[in-house]
Amino acid sequence: MPGPSEKAYLSILQWADAMDANAQVEALVACCAMDPFDADQARRRGVPQIVMRTDPVLARVMLEDLAKRGVLAFAPTRTRMQQVGDARLIRRLIPRRSGFQCEMWRGDAGSIAPGTVFCIIRARPRQVRRMTTDSGDTAMPAIAAMMPEAAFVEAAMGDSAATGWSTTRARVKEVLDIYLRDGSRLRIDADKFSFDCLGGQRAYADLVNMRLLTQMLVQRFSRALWDEGFGKFVCPPDILRDRVRGDRHATLRVRDDAPAFDFYSVWAYLMYRHLLPQGA
Repeated sequence: MPGPSEKAYLSILQWADAMDANAQVEALVACCAMDPFDADQARRRGVPQIVMRTDPVLARVMLEDLAKRGVLAFAPTRTRMQQVGDARLIRRLIPRRSGFQCEMWRGDAGSIAPGTVFCIIRARPRQVRRMTTDSGDTAMPAIAAMMPEAAFVEAAMGDSAATGWSTTRARVKEVLDIYLRDGSRLRIDADKFSFDCLGGQRAYADLVNMRLLTQMLVQRFSRALWDEGFGKFVCPPDILRDRVRGDRHATLRVRDDAPAFDFYSVWAYLMYRHLLPQGA
């Protein structure tokens, strides 16, 4: 029996072929007791998407009602998602005749054979830092844009901080999760990965290197599912967190997509496990 704090993330994977927009809204209203406006907003986000967070017992009833209308859906619980476990971080991939040898940041080395890979999920999560002060120096935004990270934060929080300006700094990460058929997860984070396996093709930019690595993985693991849907995913509000620092001089607000990707990665893996038989 799930505890009182347990939640399920009701997710629509595919609408019935005969359903138009009005029928999709009506299905969410009738089966999930959603407000018509909220149902229409959920429909507009496309599929696959999470449409609501609810009690697991209620989710099972909703899934049954949706299935009767030909709607493909599932509702993983928070506990089930936590059971997937953390990703092990790969430091280096060493190509072999079949698959790769893995040098890990922690723990024993391992290997990845083509038949052991279930799905690969790639994303480009962003981190956005916005710094604002109360009044004054209009030249500071341009100066702050060129500052190293530590100086960027110190400029906002120091006693001598100039006032009356704001600036935004955004950074995009390259990350890729590899799920094996035994349920374990490996991660490649471009900030902590050596792209030596690319040989002479290795470039300076992480974006280029990750694209080349992607091509290599797709060729070697041709039977694995490939997912790049994070950019269109609408993460539940309870997962998103803004970090805010402030004093009498300034406010620094940080919006980080990393927790959203961690959530999406596990949700997408469970979606594919739901859609495919265990032996697939």
